[in-house]
Amino acid sequence: MPIIPSNILDTHRMPGGVAVGVHDFRMAAREAREKAEVECREREEQERVVRQGREREQAERAEQLRQGQEAEERRRQEEMAVRKREARRRRPKTLKQILGVPAVVVLVWIVGLVVAFPFIPGSGSAAFKGIGVMLGLMISLGSSGVVNQVMSGFVALYSGAVHSGEYARVGDVEGTVAEVGFLATKVLTPQNEYITAPNSVLVSDNIINYSRLQGEELTMISTAVTIGYDTPWRQVQAMLLLAAERTPGIRKDPAPSIRQTALSDFYIAYSLRFVPEDVKNKNAMLSALHERILDTFNEFGVPITSPNYVANPPEAQIVPIENWSPAPAKEAAGKEADGNALPESGDD
Repeated sequence: MPIIPSNILDTHRMPGGVAVGVHDFRMAAREAREKAEVECREREEQERVVRQGREREQAERAEQLRQGQEAEERRRQEEMAVRKREARRRRPKTLKQILGVPAVVVLVWIVGLVVAFPFIPGSGSAAFKGIGVMLGLMISLGSSGVVNQVMSGFVALYSGAVHSGEYARVGDVEGTVAEVGFLATKVLTPQNEYITAPNSVLVSDNIINYSRLQGEELTMISTAVTIGYDTPWRQVQAMLLLAAERTPGIRKDPAPSIRQTALSDFYIAYSLRFVPEDVKNKNAMLSALHERILDTFNEFGVPITSPNYVANPPEAQIVPIENWSPAPAKEAAGKEADGNALPESGDD
């Protein structure tokens, strides 16, 4: 049997007449595969590094935002404490601070005058009595407002309508209650205005306390918008809920809700109700919510208008059934299922 050289067994002829060794071919294939694997691992490692860097940047931004919010809250609390200390420093506390003498000295003088009054010459005359009556009337009439404020202060303190540190609306003033005194109530508004409201306002006007309800019973804030009848109400509700979802500072639990508060002659009135995470930022949150509402309505091509007609339009202002649930509204099951559920009692 003839002996076949090994170099013949390890080669085969490729197209074009080029002889390539099988061993070299396998080595080249293995090297190409290993090279592809190395490149794939390097690419995955680069993507992982980029992803980690992006996540790290997002975490750093979130941490900076949180630290900024905490710093702003500490600054507000420090300003509030400084204002309180300044108010306490400026307000007289005792008769000694008001009159410059101790209260005991004033009391001794009053008792001495009462005891010495019958021994004063002419104290029993009609003229002296007339002067005494006139002084009594002057004091009574002049102190009626002060007495009213003091009595109103007692009512405000012991009724517990508002306490220091709570966010409330007192008459026409809204802000954080800094102090409830016997004569007046101090309120710090979101515009950093330190307002003094007479206690008679607390007794005569309504007081809205946004901070009192806690736990399961939370204070709800609402905003309203009016849209014409030619826009499907399902779409309007979905857009309002989407805007609330995009607004930071609104609680997810309980979830925001929509109420159709009125069917007017030309448009429907919608009320979006939600619970803020911090009621003290109510005004800033409402501003941010209004911005999201505008962006969301513009995104889906729905104008926020309240049409008024001077005559009946040529076409009926209705929404065809096939257009009941445009984006972002979900398709109504059977075109009628989503309108059958009634809100829970007490949610209004």
